[in-house]
Amino acid sequence: MEIIRFRVRFSISGRLAYLSHLDVLSAVEKAIRRSSLPIRYSEGFNPHMILSWGPAHGVGVWGDQEWVDFDFVSRPASDWVLTLNEVLPDDLQIQEAFQIPLETSALMACVQSITYEVFLQGANFFALTEAIGQFLIEEHHPYLRISPKGNKEIDLRPLVEELVVFEQQDAVCLRMTCRSGPGAIPKPAELVKTLAPDARIISVCRKAIALL
Repeated sequence: MEIIRFRVRFSISGRLAYLSHLDVLSAVEKAIRRSSLPIRYSEGFNPHMILSWGPAHGVGVWGDQEWVDFDFVSRPASDWVLTLNEVLPDDLQIQEAFQIPLETSALMACVQSITYEVFLQGANFFALTEAIGQFLIEEHHPYLRISPKGNKEIDLRPLVEELVVFEQQDAVCLRMTCRSGPGAIPKPAELVKTLAPDARIISVCRKAIALL
């Protein structure tokens, strides 16, 4: 059986940004079935589509550069992206797709960094700029991550590559680039709580997922 793999970049916005990651998966799989693309299925009693996803989509997070790998059992038509976009919701659209060798590393292993833009209300631009400067000169910055599965202390500083603050319209925006790899990845809300504890998050957009 011939297997042809495509790496796909898509965007998610509007109301669909409030879907869970599993709901996004379901929406894409339903669209693939409607489009009759030659997608590859697993074998066994309960076959499922073989799709390899990048970092999970967070509820309420817009995404300009989300990634997923498709496996096809035969070469799809040259306009397959257009065909699939026609049956996908308007707020969930493929931006580009390119074929990759089967020996290419798994998608999650290719993720180098993730960049978010977080729009804040009630943040003081100058105070946030000062907090960023202080954070960046630190070697370590412990943070207690609280979850139903148990509390865990993580070190935020080595996980953050870049922090930039700017003003846009009536909001202050914090752009953060976080390293990806083994262990914890900082969440936007954790960095906001660290740098601007009195601010309220208006919206979050995952602007980029950089791949090897």
